[in-house]
Amino acid sequence: MAAYAFNEGAGTTVADASGNGNTGTINGATWTTAGRYGSALVFDGTSTSVTVANAASLRLTTGMTLEAWVYPTGALTGWRAVIDKNVDGYYLMASSDQGNRPAVGGAWPPGARITRGPTGLGLNTWTHLAATFDGATVRLYVNGAEAVSQAQTAALTPTAGTLQIGADSYTGENFAGRIDEVRIYNRALSAAEIQTDMNTGAGGPPPSDTTPPTVAVTAPAAGATVFSLVRVSASASDNVGVAGVQFVLDGAPLGAEATSAPYAVVWDTRSAAPGSHVLSAVARDFAGNTMMSAPVSVAVTATTPANVGQWAARVAWPIVAVHGALLPTGEVLAWDGQQNGGDARIWSPTTNTFTAVPNSQTNIFCSGHCALADGRVLVAGGHGGGHIGITDTNLFDPVTRAWTNVAPMSYPRWYPTTTTLPDGRVLVTAGEINCNGCVAVIPEVYNPQTNVWTQLTGASLNLPYYPHMFVLPDGRVLAAATAEDAIVTRVLDVAAQTWSIVDPTPVDGGSSAMYLPGKVLKSGTSTDPDMPVFPSSATTYVLDMTQPLPAWRETASMAFPRTFHTLTLLPDGTVFATGGGDTTDAVGVSGAISYPELWSPASETWTTMASMQKPRL
Repeated sequence: MAAYAFNEGAGTTVADASGNGNTGTINGATWTTAGRYGSALVFDGTSTSVTVANAASLRLTTGMTLEAWVYPTGALTGWRAVIDKNVDGYYLMASSDQGNRPAVGGAWPPGARITRGPTGLGLNTWTHLAATFDGATVRLYVNGAEAVSQAQTAALTPTAGTLQIGADSYTGENFAGRIDEVRIYNRALSAAEIQTDMNTGAGGPPPSDTTPPTVAVTAPAAGATVFSLVRVSASASDNVGVAGVQFVLDGAPLGAEATSAPYAVVWDTRSAAPGSHVLSAVARDFAGNTMMSAPVSVAVTATTPANVGQWAARVAWPIVAVHGALLPTGEVLAWDGQQNGGDARIWSPTTNTFTAVPNSQTNIFCSGHCALADGRVLVAGGHGGGHIGITDTNLFDPVTRAWTNVAPMSYPRWYPTTTTLPDGRVLVTAGEINCNGCVAVIPEVYNPQTNVWTQLTGASLNLPYYPHMFVLPDGRVLAAATAEDAIVTRVLDVAAQTWSIVDPTPVDGGSSAMYLPGKVLKSGTSTDPDMPVFPSSATTYVLDMTQPLPAWRETASMAFPRTFHTLTLLPDGTVFATGGGDTTDAVGVSGAISYPELWSPASETWTTMASMQKPRL
């Protein structure tokens, strides 16, 4: 229906190579010869765009394909439009409001969900985005590979607005960077057709590319001693785009080719003989040019309990422990979920016995909990149904082993977070009230001495559920991440009832831990389990709040991508990652990661430890 090669190189219009006459008018965007194929347009992220008049050929209903090569140069925060048939008749976004992930959407009937990619796009590199709709399913492709799909059986509702490239009808959603090779079809292309388009300019075959990519092995380091399972990673770049990176061990392929960044493979060193081995990587671009990295020599040593630890025998539990709290006695208080949310037990690790301590007053599934200064456990909120919170507050006394229902909160909360403050009071944040996304935006503070909740009305903030909250050395409270989505990092001054932005760029982390005072680690993927399933990430970030200008800094990734995992701070200052899955499927036990990993704050690297005996999400 429309195709724009952007090969004019000058002027204020772009021709439609499809033959449908959908000529575009350039509004401030500038020309560059550094396109994906030939020339491209550069958008400033604030006011520039290409506008195409409304036409019958652009009013799509039962079929659609949207394609573009994008080269982001500005921060991908919130919605950033690549293609939009106003107002939101159909659209392709380089980033969206959930984790800054690329997205496709359109004017389907109310209730239709946006389809988002698994991870955000990289800056200063070309990425091919494509979205299709065939009347039954919406699919999003990244660099020619299907990244995510979602059922959608209703037809698009045609809109009468203009088509825009690099912008939409909303202020602040302009794209910053280069866009090239935009195509729009009134049918869903196959994966093979998308890959053909990806490798061919809209104006015809691309010029010959003879420049090979560059590539370097980034981990493990040269001379490193390795054991167990090791993440081998590489950096790669190309003047046009990297098609894949093949890792090589002692001259033979190591695993499958990695076709998207981050380029990595897990190497099971137990299959290699002890001694010296050589790693390298071969990068390939879309023209077939290849380049091999410099070799990296490492020493393999035997994998033993001395370097990977070992697990004790499994213990059979009478409940599925959804929530748990360590008591001052060394015992563990835990309780079940769903309709069994009141079934709480105390487990003694020393005697391996369970004591029933049921809560008959409240279903405390989906609650938030923390320890008070006197050793009691405060449990706020709970389960009134899916996405329906309750106002109940419960205290558990480990001495009397009894529950007490105390003053209720002002707002019902489902999946809130409770945080013990330095003065002994408890802060509660977030939690859904009575529907999906209906968040309790007003934090509250509980005083256990007076049994009174106080609303922090001046500190209203919409946080996805289960925010990761940490008390800083100066008493402020850091919102580092959430269980549901990536967020802008902020700190709360409880006394002043004010939030301040720490890092405006949301970076994801499904689990977090404060490993030193003011220093926070987060890793993996957060997700809303009601959204479509997509692959997990292995990324790791650290934040040092003791610095004058703190910002998240990416460190070495985990060996395994994880969602729903747990980071636990150990007494020696290391952080232990357990469980999680390789996708965001909340019940996908087949994808559960059995190998835990241990993070060192000294080296900021992960070591794969002994496998668990059973998979755990």
